[in-house]
Amino acid sequence: MKLPRLTLLLTLALALTAPLATAQTAPPGPPTSAASAMFTLEDLWNRLKLGTPGTLRTGSFAEPTGAPGVKTMHTLNELMGAAPSVDDANGATAGQVLTGTTFWGLRSGGWGLLSGAMANNGAVTIAPGATAQTIPAGYHNGSGTVATDANLVTGNIKAGVTVFGVAGSTNVVDTSSGDVVAADIPTGKKAWVKGVEITGTAPMAPQSVTFSYNGTAKDHRGTFYGTDGSAQTWTVPAGVTSVTIECWGAQGGGNPTNGGQGGYAKGTLAVTAGQAFQIWVGGQSGILNSGGFSGGVSGTADTDMKGYGFPGGGKSTVQLNGQSIITAGGGGGAALNLWNGYLGSDLWISGGSGGGPEGSGFFFTTNAAGGDGGGEPPYSPGRANLYTGRGGPGYLNPTLTNASMASGMRTGHGQVVITYVNP
Repeated sequence: MKLPRLTLLLTLALALTAPLATAQTAPPGPPTSAASAMFTLEDLWNRLKLGTPGTLRTGSFAEPTGAPGVKTMHTLNELMGAAPSVDDANGATAGQVLTGTTFWGLRSGGWGLLSGAMANNGAVTIAPGATAQTIPAGYHNGSGTVATDANLVTGNIKAGVTVFGVAGSTNVVDTSSGDVVAADIPTGKKAWVKGVEITGTAPMAPQSVTFSYNGTAKDHRGTFYGTDGSAQTWTVPAGVTSVTIECWGAQGGGNPTNGGQGGYAKGTLAVTAGQAFQIWVGGQSGILNSGGFSGGVSGTADTDMKGYGFPGGGKSTVQLNGQSIITAGGGGGAALNLWNGYLGSDLWISGGSGGGPEGSGFFFTTNAAGGDGGGEPPYSPGRANLYTGRGGPGYLNPTLTNASMASGMRTGHGQVVITYVNP
């Protein structure tokens, strides 16, 4: 009985390549015995490519009935092409394969079926710290974690420091160098010193804004002009709840020392941020027929030019929503008696001082009279011209606290000062 040619060739090839010490010279059994069964070339191919075990015949050998004809199996060259070869560059080592598993070694010093030796670390949890943490060598199953901390937020990190990618807050600073105490800090304000919050007790420094006469101060001759001012405004800043207002009325016209001095008024008012005040600052006029800005009255001249009067000074007043809050009256204009000039000297009669509830004025013996100072309310027109100008009366709104008035307190143009504390 003949063996198939391919089987015979394979048998011869294996016999030639096997070491002589392990060569099997006796047949495993007669052709009629299952012990003589051998794997085919296709079984070897499938083992190399697919890992399939192959199947041996269980009965006696059956002689082929004809030539193979069309190729039905892979050749030995194809089997050699599919078989692994030594690869010292990419072949795995035992330390690269998980312990408890096997692999086919391809290295020249580690060929064949081998067992892995890589440690199985399973799930590894790493806790961050101030120093680098060593990651253990070996297999990690992918379920390990790096521990986190809910306190790792910007607000817990000092400015200028970054911890694991989280930058510190500009509000977190080192306060160890602080040396202030509560008395150094304005009342209600807070500061951190050496890790402790301190609330200030020092009185707040007041701030003030001053309003002056804003018209033409003098004409081309150097005479006080004081008749063309305009209203000014001031808005209560945020956080301000109370203001103290001081007003000075303008001096009346005349010889620089004879015009009645402007009055003074002061009071404190509760306010709200954003309220807009209107402010008029009185002017001192040196023009005979023009009263000072903000209510000053013109003077009058005697019909036979034996005397004439100077204009009254303007009032300084503050209003809110069209309502008067506080007013300082202007000084009355002075009068000049030229009758005495015929006797060798002129006679000046001083104007009345602005201020108090009534103002003031003086009797004069000619028909010339100084103009009244502006006031709140103004004097009624049509009075007899036998006086120097009366000082304009002042005014204090009932909503003011700590309010007061005084007469004869201002020379020159008027002025308004608003003082407040800005927390």
